[in-house]
Amino acid sequence: MFLSSLFVPINKNGPAKVKDPGLVNIVKAGYALYDNHRDALLLLPLGIRLRESLAEELEDTFSARGVQSICTGNPEEGALMVASRTLKTQNQLPLLFMERSENAFYLSAVLSDQDSMVAWMEDFLVRLYKTLDYVEVYSAFVGEASYEEGIWEEHWSFYVPAELHAWKGEEGFICTECAWGGHADSLLSEDFSEDEEEKQEDLQPLREVHTPGADTIEELCRQLDLPPEKTLKTMFFSTEGEETSRVVVALMRGDRKISPLKLAKCLNAPSVRLATPEELHKAMGILGGYLGPQGVPENVMMVADGSVEGLVNVAVGANKPDYHCTGACWGRDFSTPHVTDLLQLEEGSPCPRCKNPLQKQTWRKVASFGTAPGLRARYSSLDYRDEEHQKREPQFLSGRVDLEQILLSLFEGESPLPLLLAPFVAYLYVGEDAEDSEEAGDLLEEVRERLEEADIPTLTDDCTEKPKNREFNAMVLRFPWVLQITREGVAQGKVLLSSAEDENLLLAPEDLDSYFESFFEEALGMPEEEEGEDVLF
Repeated sequence: MFLSSLFVPINKNGPAKVKDPGLVNIVKAGYALYDNHRDALLLLPLGIRLRESLAEELEDTFSARGVQSICTGNPEEGALMVASRTLKTQNQLPLLFMERSENAFYLSAVLSDQDSMVAWMEDFLVRLYKTLDYVEVYSAFVGEASYEEGIWEEHWSFYVPAELHAWKGEEGFICTECAWGGHADSLLSEDFSEDEEEKQEDLQPLREVHTPGADTIEELCRQLDLPPEKTLKTMFFSTEGEETSRVVVALMRGDRKISPLKLAKCLNAPSVRLATPEELHKAMGILGGYLGPQGVPENVMMVADGSVEGLVNVAVGANKPDYHCTGACWGRDFSTPHVTDLLQLEEGSPCPRCKNPLQKQTWRKVASFGTAPGLRARYSSLDYRDEEHQKREPQFLSGRVDLEQILLSLFEGESPLPLLLAPFVAYLYVGEDAEDSEEAGDLLEEVRERLEEADIPTLTDDCTEKPKNREFNAMVLRFPWVLQITREGVAQGKVLLSSAEDENLLLAPEDLDSYFESFFEEALGMPEEEEGEDVLF
C-alpha cells in the first residue's frame, strides 16, 4: 500500500501537556489523536489495524478453548443476558462467550454448580497471560478486592509497567529482583512470613514498663531499645456504610501498615475508618493511645494480620496512659481466630515473593477477571435443571481486557511493534543519498512489486517530500522492518534492510521473500500449551 492512500498524520510533536510516552508516541506516529476535552484516544486507520490484530489474537486464543463470539450490545453482561433466555438444562453448560466493545474484549463463562471455578479461572488467566507474552506485552499478575453493589469481590488483574505520568496509570510497586508487581492493597496469595526460621525464644513474662510520651512506634522502640518488628500495633477501627457501626480491633506487626481496604473486606463492610475517642471509650471503657490486645472485651471483634500469628516477646499497649507491656506472646496473652492478610504495602516493603525491597512503579491495568457477584445478582432468577430435574444456580466468571491500554504499552519504549500485530511488516522509502538518483524510483518499484507478490504487507512512502521526514517516519511508525533505497544499494541493485535482527543488510529484491519467510513461520508458530503447566498459580 502507498502512504498517499492512507490517512497517517505523522507529527514530530506530541499532544500538548501530555507526559505519557506511550500516548505521545502513538499520536506522533499517526495511529491516533488525543482529545483533551473528553480525555479520550481517537484511533485512526493504523491504530484500528493494530487494535484489530490484537483482538484477533485474543479471539484465536479463546476460540481454541471453545469460547464463542456473541454480539449483544452489552458485553459486560451479555453472557448472562443470553443464558437467561436459553439455559434450561445442565447439559448445555458450560456456556463460554466472548464479545467486543469499541476498545475492550470481554470473556464470560456460565458454569454448573459442579464445575471448578478455580480451574476455569486459572485456564482463562493462563491463556491470557501467554497471549500477552506472545505479543511481547510483559505483565504482572495481581490479586485485588473491590466493593461493588453491596458485595465484596476478589478478582485477578494484569498490569503492565509504565512511565510515571502514564495516562490512566495506577501507582504501585515492583520488585527489581524477581519482577513481582502490585499495589498498596494487593491481595497476597503467597506467604508473607520471613524466609528464615524464627529463632526459638524463651517466653518472657508480661511486664508493665513506664513509657512516657511513647505514642509512636519510633518513640517506643527508642525507649525500649527494640526493633519495630518486636512491637505490635493495636488499632481500633469503625465500620462505615452499615446500619449500625461496629468497633473492631486490628493487630499488625509494628514495622508494617494496616490496609483499611483489606480490613473492610474481612469485615464485609463497605469501608472502615479509625475509631473516634468517643467510640473507643464506649467499646473499651478507656481512652485511646496506649491500648493493647490483652483484655479486649468479648463483644469487640479482633482481627490479626498473618505476620502477628505466633509472635512472642513483643511490646504492646498496657491499656493505660504512658505504659506499655513487654514480653507479650501470641496464644498466652492475646490471640484471635480471625487471622488474614491485612498488609498495606509501601515503598521499601519486602517483596512477598523474594523479600527484596519494593520500589515505586506506575502501572497500566490491561485486564481483570473475577466472579462479578454484583453483576451476577442482577440475574438472580437464572437457573437450570440438573440430571435429576432439580433446580440449580449456575456460577459466573467474567473478564475484561483493555485493548487501548495494551496499545499504549506497545508504544511505551522504543521497540518495534510485534510482527503479529504491526499494521505493516515494512516501511519502504527512498533515502536521502539516493534522492537525486534516476534509478532509485525503478529499484523502489521493483522491491515493492516483489514484496506484493510475496504477500508481505508493506507501506511504501510515495508522498513525503523531505528525505529527513522519511527517516523520521521510519522511526516512529515502528514497523518490524525498514527498507531503504540508498545510493550504494542502487549501484548493486539491492535494498538496505534494517530491523532488530539485522541493523544494515543489503538484499536483492529476489531474496526478500526467503528472508521474511523464516520470520513469519516463527511468529505464526505460537508454542503449544504444556499439559499440566502452571504459570500463575
